[in-house]
Amino acid sequence: MCPTVKYYHFLARIVVSKLIKQVISVKMADGFQRNSNPILDAINSYTSNHDYQALTTFLRTCANGTLLTSSPNVTTFYQQNLPQFSIAALGVLYARTQCLGTLDPSDAQSEIKNIISCFKEIVKVIEQRQLEIALDLYLTVCHRVAKHLVSENECGLGIDMLVKAIRRLQQSPNCWTSIHADLCMICLRAKNVNPAVPFLIAPIKYLLPESYQGRVSAKHFVLYYYYGGMILSVIKDMERAHFFFEMVLTVPTKCLLPMFIDSYEKYLLINLILFGESVSLPKYTCASFFIAFPFFSVLPYDELAKACSACNFELVENVIMKYENTFKADCNLGLAKQVLNAMRKRKAQQLSKIYRTLKVCDFGKMCYIHQDKDVIKFIMDMVQAGELKAQIDEVNGLVTLSEGSFSPDSTKCAKNMKLLSEMFDQILQISDDIAKNSSNLLPVSAAHTYMEDEGVCNMIATSSKDMADDRDIAL
Repeated sequence: MCPTVKYYHFLARIVVSKLIKQVISVKMADGFQRNSNPILDAINSYTSNHDYQALTTFLRTCANGTLLTSSPNVTTFYQQNLPQFSIAALGVLYARTQCLGTLDPSDAQSEIKNIISCFKEIVKVIEQRQLEIALDLYLTVCHRVAKHLVSENECGLGIDMLVKAIRRLQQSPNCWTSIHADLCMICLRAKNVNPAVPFLIAPIKYLLPESYQGRVSAKHFVLYYYYGGMILSVIKDMERAHFFFEMVLTVPTKCLLPMFIDSYEKYLLINLILFGESVSLPKYTCASFFIAFPFFSVLPYDELAKACSACNFELVENVIMKYENTFKADCNLGLAKQVLNAMRKRKAQQLSKIYRTLKVCDFGKMCYIHQDKDVIKFIMDMVQAGELKAQIDEVNGLVTLSEGSFSPDSTKCAKNMKLLSEMFDQILQISDDIAKNSSNLLPVSAAHTYMEDEGVCNMIATSSKDMADDRDIAL
């Protein structure tokens, strides 16, 4: 080969080398050059070697918001290279959510929308192995987004994101995650409780899979039942709401928090709605509750319970009117009014066992309903709900109660038997799962608070009452 040809070959290699460097420079622009940002260089190295455990540890302990957000295109680059860079993208979101509190309101709103959009894309494509390894980053991003949305009163933006985040984690609908509490909280604040209902109705059978070890705090467990009880009260599933508030009150705790008092007030009102009287707390309620309880004033609720137990309609109505401002301040006025309505329903069911025909006005007097039109509406509502069997003769002003009229015990017997059978099957299934997968279950006593979840519980959905930190709640 002549020297001229060799010279041109040499020039061609130089040109190709420059082009390759330019392509790499474009692809790794704005901080992706290997010598310009050691953190991004390490992220790329860990990812290319599939060393996800080291990558997650590195992102969690070393990568801070300033370094990861120094490049405006860092999120775009990782987002365009999913699922390979799913953990890296989560690390970027982890850093960006850490900086949300330092942004101006207008910038923060656009930033949170961008974070939510990016997170949804990650949820779609992230591999199961990557998800299990980077679970703490995944959960922390969800908790921080929920906290920020509550503080900015933009909760509606995050509902779909949290629903998808939970579904991606769940191995079955009966698996509980710490994101459940965040979803219930923002649904309450957004006044859109329907998305959270399926996660409250499904019974919890799986609590702590192997990948959750050390990553769930008692706080999220308590808040799930606290906010969940509120949502179930809103949709008037009182029996399950009663169970949820009972779960809050029976959690072992070192001190009595305002949230526990609020739960007790709602628990007492739901007792009155369901049973017409105050029911004692379970024997396994934590001792600290009984020790500190006398220092809290729940006089309006005690008076209402006494009036309800005496079946005195007028006294119940007077107590509600007397303490209306207190009930309203506690966000319990609606439940208090339902106590009176539940008393009327129980009285109507008792009358159906005694009388065959009654005048509308007499029926109203016995049920403490003053207007005939209100009596007719009350009866029609009960008939439509299957709570009473009756016919109304508006011409003659009579109410005819059918034979074999409503009996709570007989009507609910079949339903209760079905529920009992389902619960028995679930218990057997849980026993089998424990026997087969005992290594995948974390004893409750081993659970401890994990990083970066402080403060989420301070955003109480219905009041400004603060809740203490995780050290005051011990499972």
